[in-house]
Amino acid sequence: MAGARASGLLTRAVGAVRALCNVVVPERAYALLGHGRCFGALGDPAADQPLAQARELCASMGYAPALAETDALLTRPKRRPPDGTLAWASVRE
Repeated sequence: MAGARASGLLTRAVGAVRALCNVVVPERAYALLGHGRCFGALGDPAADQPLAQARELCASMGYAPALAETDALLTRPKRRPPDGTLAWASVRE
């Protein structure tokens, strides 16, 4: 009897985790994509790390539009503002 109860609880737990992952994983992918997009707009080479993570998640979920955007951002030419600093002021304007 205890084994059957434990099995039922574990089945429910697995279902709850699966449901949570269906929400959390896509949001994490989009958050990483946004993070990389912002770093890329600033010319910061640190953009590649969150973009690579976003790419992995998007690919694993089959999110073709987000995957295409991530690939485009990862293959864009790397550039920094002419003075070599991050362009915070121009981003805020």
